Amino acid sequence: MVKAKEKINWNKKALLLIILIGFLLRVAYISFPAFSSEEARISFRGYVLSSEGKDELGRDYPVLFNSSTDYQLPLVSYITALGVKLFGKNDLGVRIPFIIIGTLLIYLVYINSKKFLKDEKFNLISTFIAACSPALIYISKIPNESIVLIFLLLLIFYLLTKNKINLVLVSAVLILLALTSKAAWFIMVPFITLTIFIANNKIGTRQKMFTVILSLVFVIIAVSTFLLIPQTQRSFIENNFSIFAEQSLTSSINRLRGQGINEGWPFFVDRLLFNKLHILFIGLVYYLSQFSLSSFFGWFDTKSIYSFVLGGLLPKVTIIPFFLGIFLLIRYKVKHISFAGILMLSITFPALFVYPGLSLNLFILLTPILAFIAAYGLINFRKYFLYACLILIILEALLLYIFLDFQNKNINEVRPLWVINIIKYMDTLGDKSIAVSDDVSNDFPNYYAWYSNFKPNNGFQDIIFPYKVNTNIKNLIFINSKVRINECGLNFVDDLFLSERDYLNMRERIKEPPIKIFKDSRDKEVVFYYKNLCLEQKV
Repeated sequence: MVKAKEKINWNKKALLLIILIGFLLRVAYISFPAFSSEEARISFRGYVLSSEGKDELGRDYPVLFNSSTDYQLPLVSYITALGVKLFGKNDLGVRIPFIIIGTLLIYLVYINSKKFLKDEKFNLISTFIAACSPALIYISKIPNESIVLIFLLLLIFYLLTKNKINLVLVSAVLILLALTSKAAWFIMVPFITLTIFIANNKIGTRQKMFTVILSLVFVIIAVSTFLLIPQTQRSFIENNFSIFAEQSLTSSINRLRGQGINEGWPFFVDRLLFNKLHILFIGLVYYLSQFSLSSFFGWFDTKSIYSFVLGGLLPKVTIIPFFLGIFLLIRYKVKHISFAGILMLSITFPALFVYPGLSLNLFILLTPILAFIAAYGLINFRKYFLYACLILIILEALLLYIFLDFQNKNINEVRPLWVINIIKYMDTLGDKSIAVSDDVSNDFPNYYAWYSNFKPNNGFQDIIFPYKVNTNIKNLIFINSKVRINECGLNFVDDLFLSERDYLNMRERIKEPPIKIFKDSRDKEVVFYYKNLCLEQKV
């Protein structure tokens, strides 16, 4: 009895230590990674919501937000607003809610691992792998939908596999899922159906059916409400069913049909052989190709929106345990691997319909399941090999932070840390008119709104349902490639921040050197500061 209590206490201490390690890995270097343009938009929106009760366009507590690619659902923005309200307009305020969600997610991995296998060694190791997952660490440090989706999916899985289902809690989580991302609308019903019918044998069929129908009702309400909003059909086609609008695929099918007609094939044969199903087949092939070792253990996202540079979903050392886990589960625990595989398909299958713009945020949802499989392989290692693997896992996580300069150089364009220095310098210029090249960075106004002393009401626009609307900054003038820069003219500008494109174009007319030159994270000269020049439209 005493030994059993000591073992339980040791397990609790080990779990707390793992959660602490996970939290420290997420809170370390709080300002890394630098925000992408979309994350800067969400950050500024959170600030305006918390201080003005409006979004960045001036709308009172909306439920649908603007982004550069699509309409954006509200949950992430309001989570960000809560953090900014509590901690202020800074990196801590924006990031801490997602760090907390990412840390709580570690505990959810632990309690859900018990649903797969009631073995404390397996439970702790799978939790440790999730705590040190490069991708999960990364997305716990930025405002994004993916970390919230993973958290809510693990939470709903836990609630649905209990001996008694609390429909109030389940309904609350379903509502939160529906308000997080459109991807959740595709996932909710199949995920809940598989979970409740395969993983829970302790409740009756009637209650299972009621829960599934409840999830379907929430999805129908969400989709129906969304379809009442202008441009939602365009939104679905461009962002969720882009495979059917892909012109190159349609042209290829029509070309094959034309060749068949030229050869004298009967019309019905031509239709039978070359039809819209080919589009789905191509999407399926592309979808299956995403289940690759390079994504899971190498470099998950080469743009580094969802992962460190050279960071995978799982630590690299877990690749051998992962395959061993698959082998052993197939050999001894067919039930577990079958269920894990079915869950993986149910979570990621919407990606089939978004080719060629496949969303990595769907595949990152697999990380806890992959951690379970790798952990099952690890528990079958000899003790010394197991300890060596655990040490290498934590070392990989630490190495990602040791080489932050390397990280910043590689994410130089998509996460431009260097724009902060430019914007802080702009703040010292006062309220004078400022001209900025429109190719300085991707969607520069979002960075300016977040990092500067910009007043929110200066950007308010009268747009009820904004779809891909650019942020408006009143004292900024954006220079495009058709603008000519001269020493004198009608459109006088006090301060100009020119990209390399505009700087080179004006050098033949203006020989004076720039007052100040700004460099990017790769030490390349990217922005050139001038004063008192004029702009005119090229004829």
